[in-house]
Amino acid sequence: MSDEVRIHSVSIKNFLSFYEGEVELDPGLNVVVGPNGAGKTSIFHAMKFALGSNQREKRYSKWSDFIRHGARTAQVEITVDSGKEKRTLTRKISRGRVPRAYIDGKRVKASELRMLVDSFDIDVDSNLVFMPQERINALRNMNPVEVRKLIEEGTGLNRLRQKIEAEVSRLSVTKEKLETAVSESETVRNELHLLSYDLDRLEKKRVLLKKKRRLQEELNWAKIEHLEEEIASLQGDLEEKNASLSKVIKQSEIMKETKEGLDEKVSTLTEQTDDMKMEMARLEARIDQEEDRLEAVHGENQSNLEEIQELRERIKKSNSRAHTVEQQLDNQNLVIESYESREEELRQSLDEIESEQDKIEEKLAAYAEWNAKRARVHGEYKTLKTELKGKDVLSRSLMERLQVEKAELDSIEKKWKEVWAKLEKTDEEGLRKERRLIEARINQLKEKQFETRSKSATIRKEIDGIETQLAEFSARIPASIRRFKQSVEKHGLEKVFGPIIEILRPEEEFSTILDSVLHGDMPFAFIVEERTDYQLLQKIREQSNAPAPLIHIENQEDLIEIEFDGTDQVLGELWELLGLSDDMLWRFRRAFGSYAVTRDMESASEVASQQKVGAVSQNGSFFDVETDAVISYPRKENRGLLSTAPLKDRLELLRDELQEKDAKLVQLEQESEELKKQRDQIVDFIEQVHMWGNTWEKRNELRENIQDLEERIAAVEEEKAEIQTDLKESERELKELELNQPPGRSNLMAQRSALRSKRRRTRKEINDIHARLKRAQHKADGLQKELEQLNHDRNIYSESIEQLKDEIAESERETTGLLEKVEAMRARKSELEQKHKTTMTSLKEARDKQQEVGERLVELNLQIRDSKLETMQSKRHLQNMRDELKEAKKQLTESVKPDVLRDYETVTEELVKTRHRLDDYEDVSEAVAHTESKLRKRLDALEARVHETKSDLKEAEETVSAIRAQYEEGMKDVLRQIESKIHSILSTVSFAGQVRFSLEDGEDYGVSFQTRIREGEFRSLSAGSGGERSLIALALILALQDLNPGPVYALDEVDTFLDATNTEMISELLYDSSRRSQFILFTPAKTTYLLKHADKRIGVVSPKGTEPSVIIEGPEFLKSHEPKVA
Repeated sequence: MSDEVRIHSVSIKNFLSFYEGEVELDPGLNVVVGPNGAGKTSIFHAMKFALGSNQREKRYSKWSDFIRHGARTAQVEITVDSGKEKRTLTRKISRGRVPRAYIDGKRVKASELRMLVDSFDIDVDSNLVFMPQERINALRNMNPVEVRKLIEEGTGLNRLRQKIEAEVSRLSVTKEKLETAVSESETVRNELHLLSYDLDRLEKKRVLLKKKRRLQEELNWAKIEHLEEEIASLQGDLEEKNASLSKVIKQSEIMKETKEGLDEKVSTLTEQTDDMKMEMARLEARIDQEEDRLEAVHGENQSNLEEIQELRERIKKSNSRAHTVEQQLDNQNLVIESYESREEELRQSLDEIESEQDKIEEKLAAYAEWNAKRARVHGEYKTLKTELKGKDVLSRSLMERLQVEKAELDSIEKKWKEVWAKLEKTDEEGLRKERRLIEARINQLKEKQFETRSKSATIRKEIDGIETQLAEFSARIPASIRRFKQSVEKHGLEKVFGPIIEILRPEEEFSTILDSVLHGDMPFAFIVEERTDYQLLQKIREQSNAPAPLIHIENQEDLIEIEFDGTDQVLGELWELLGLSDDMLWRFRRAFGSYAVTRDMESASEVASQQKVGAVSQNGSFFDVETDAVISYPRKENRGLLSTAPLKDRLELLRDELQEKDAKLVQLEQESEELKKQRDQIVDFIEQVHMWGNTWEKRNELRENIQDLEERIAAVEEEKAEIQTDLKESERELKELELNQPPGRSNLMAQRSALRSKRRRTRKEINDIHARLKRAQHKADGLQKELEQLNHDRNIYSESIEQLKDEIAESERETTGLLEKVEAMRARKSELEQKHKTTMTSLKEARDKQQEVGERLVELNLQIRDSKLETMQSKRHLQNMRDELKEAKKQLTESVKPDVLRDYETVTEELVKTRHRLDDYEDVSEAVAHTESKLRKRLDALEARVHETKSDLKEAEETVSAIRAQYEEGMKDVLRQIESKIHSILSTVSFAGQVRFSLEDGEDYGVSFQTRIREGEFRSLSAGSGGERSLIALALILALQDLNPGPVYALDEVDTFLDATNTEMISELLYDSSRRSQFILFTPAKTTYLLKHADKRIGVVSPKGTEPSVIIEGPEFLKSHEPKVA
């Protein structure tokens, strides 16, 4: 026994009814005894919990229910002796958090602890290994299906059964695929049949297209002749325009020479005026010098001289200012003249633009009128054509119907000619109405049956899919992912971990949380630490086509620990709660980040917003953080990838719904059959009693219908004749419009847009020039007024000087010579001023002539520009026509010119007709032929798939039959072994009873379990007494344990229904079985017989019935096969 796995001890702290307690167990039979409510079952649950089980009774709805009232944490520690070493397994619970697992004091994931327990071969979730209260009672009342499931679980046949169900599901899927393929092939055949009409129309369209190409070729030949004539005419017009342009250019050259002469003359006169101004300035300077000398001579008349000097200074300043103002005035006049000239040029250009724009508007109006008229005529033409086609179809339909009606009437007249006199009228309207009501009701029931069957089939399909997924956990991992993992293992990559779905084996309550965080294909992700491994895995993934995300975590920086301030709403950090090892915990945080797990959605939102960390609630509400933004994701349905609980719940709902649908379907079929019987009785009655009535009514109806059809055909033919007349008139009008089509609207619109832009620019420039001209004229007027004021001031100053000189003339006789000299210079100055005025007059006349010649030159240049533009347009038009002619000839290089070439208009008319006929086939394209080809290819593929699916179906049926045969053979062999083992067990305790097992065929496939006590007949187990049933049920459990033995068994209150005799028998059986496995029996011990054979007994009491439980060690018993002393 030393080499086998045994539980050595169990330590409990704050778990259910215990403050603290520890018990050591014997490798054999252990009996935990105590009154009801003392805490025995607490030890039972503590052992399951410590060994990694996540099962809880309904009264313990959450983990915190395991914590003793008043405490915050609970802990269970169990020591397992594997024969080679002892391992300590610990699980701890805190309120509001999930359990944490430890192995030998080291924190581990819950899945790692469970894997270690599985390696001990302890199936902690099996009811045969850890049998809870009332389970033995349930075993005594099992039906055949439950017996079969119990035997499968105890012997391992459940795996074979699951394989059968999986193969049956695959067989069902194959049948559905076959039905789908056959249905699709029929659909494709129907589609090909429907395409036949379009294919005929496509062939007609191809014939018309050939005719259109032939007419287009003939039109091109006619177009060549037409273009050659147009080119010859255009060349003559171009020569005339060139001759006219040459004359205008010569006139322009003459005007240029004249303008150059005037420019030279103006330049000469300007130089003369400048010389005169300079000479006048020198004379004035000399006069000033002489007058200065006079001032020196006439010292005695100093005051007069000073006044004269002041006046002279003023005259000097006035002269200087007058000279400056004259220059500015001359310049301003030149600017004004240039502005006026430019404004005149722009106004002439604007008039030309507006004239050309008016012409384009007239052309656009003509085109719009033509287009509107053509659209109206074309619309009338299409409408009349559609009406004519509809009337023609209606006429043919009526004619066909008339022929059918006449033929049927002739047939009736010939067959029943001798019977009409004997026909009796019978009122059958009531029967017919009743029959119609019944048929309507039958149709409604059929629709409901079809709908119910469809829903049932859908539900069955979903049930099969879920059962297949539940049959094998690895089925939830795609085959491509498994192949990808195998490739990773072959390459020996030690720094690659995954897929995530295998690393994480969470409790049920975490499956919803993980489904929210690991969305999409993330459960199949692999974590990679090395860059080279990451690159290699990318290539392997592409080769295996696996939907596995790769997460590279090369960065080795320390992660920031998250603190949640001790709030009760936060259960903890997700990866830590899952019990991951330290290394794996670091990898998951690096790969996916840290997530806080909270009780509800509001707490998750608050944590994500305040601490900027991802958060997820227990119901799956998920909040993520990117930069400074908090993203709230909607709750997602649990996909069952990480837990089977959602699949099982869904399976239970679907089975209930399927049962309801099946019951409803049976009810609908019964009601439908009853209504069909009533309808058949009515139909038989009508046919037997009124066998002639239908034919008589049909004859009268045919006569009326024939007369109505003849009248309708005549009316339709008249309408057709009127429509054909209107159609011919509309077609003639449409041809006339096509022949008289004005120039294209797009070119006119482009020209109009260009002219509008040019007009806006010209008007803007005119307004700018006009504003500048006004400013220049205003400035010139100011300068002219200033000049006149200066001349007036100078005259006054001169007169004052003369008066002063006359006053001092007598006293300054000696200065007479100087004064005469000054006067001579002033006379010379006046002469120069007069000559300057004459020269300025000549200069103005020359400038006026210069402006006139410039305007004429501008007119000639505009005329030359317009002529060149017209010539350029003509050349471009001529070149376009030549290019068009060249292109037409190029297109006809390989074509032969017809011997007889019709005129351009005739060919155009026939081409238009052909195009109109092609309009009737515009809804048909080459895509029809392409579609036909694709459908035929698809049909071939579907037929091949049908053949392949039939082969797969046959193979699947053979596989199911083989596995079922293997299962039945194995089940029969197991049942024989169980019968033999139970008989051996019962004989050991001297119980006169026998059992018999037999397979039952049927939909649920059960195992019949019958017993015979003493000399009676084989009957159901429920026929015996309570103690006998419990004894046989325990014998069945021990037999199953013997066939598939485990190292440890814990049985809670299995002796409840046993009397003293049966209790002692069970004690002996358990003692014998405890030689192979360790047994821990929990019992209220109403008698001492169960304690007689115990290797160790442990007492559990609760003082006063309300205080925490206490463990009391019992005395050691003899370890021999001799009878024990109580």
